[in-house]
Amino acid sequence: MCHMNKHSIKNQLIQNVMKTFRNIALIAISALLINCSDSNSTNNQEVTCDTSNSEFRQIFNQLIQTNVDEIYMDTEIHGYQFKVLTAKNICSIGYQSIPAMASTPYRIEIHNNTTNSVIYSGDHIFSSSATSYVSVGSIPLVAGNTYTIKRIQTNWGNNIANTIGRTATSSSGDFSFPLSMGDLQITQAEFDDNQLNSVLPYIDIVFEQ
Repeated sequence: MCHMNKHSIKNQLIQNVMKTFRNIALIAISALLINCSDSNSTNNQEVTCDTSNSEFRQIFNQLIQTNVDEIYMDTEIHGYQFKVLTAKNICSIGYQSIPAMASTPYRIEIHNNTTNSVIYSGDHIFSSSATSYVSVGSIPLVAGNTYTIKRIQTNWGNNIANTIGRTATSSSGDFSFPLSMGDLQITQAEFDDNQLNSVLPYIDIVFEQ
């Protein structure tokens, strides 16, 4: 029978320990690479801003099936209050001007009524032939807070009719608020800061996807 000497046994033990450490290191490196790959995959997910079928558009289109789609309400402020049921980011806002105001900017404001603060304000020109959209970055909304979006037109010259805009107008009494679709809830409509729930202005808000 062959017997290993002490020196050989020692070398064998050292080799076994080194092999074990090498295997542990390889496992750790593999796990790190997998985590990095997952993280990069998550970070590289592209945020989209699809203006083709927003929750607001779906609400409006449902209303005009049985009500009137018209150009109406000669007031400087068209707006509505809304909530989101889960946290959202507004990435785009859509509106359609009237022909007389096609080259005149409208001011768009978004108020957080819960914190009494203005979270967005910008002056934009919109197409008069169809709803057009402006990018507004990424405006965060908190679930449960109440917001108001306003379209403001004060540069109407000597003709107040230049303040009219597209609306859904009830054929019989007030709409049944809240109006809901997905995570969006519209709680009331406002014109010149006065509540008027028989008319909803078309001011489209688009959420990041």
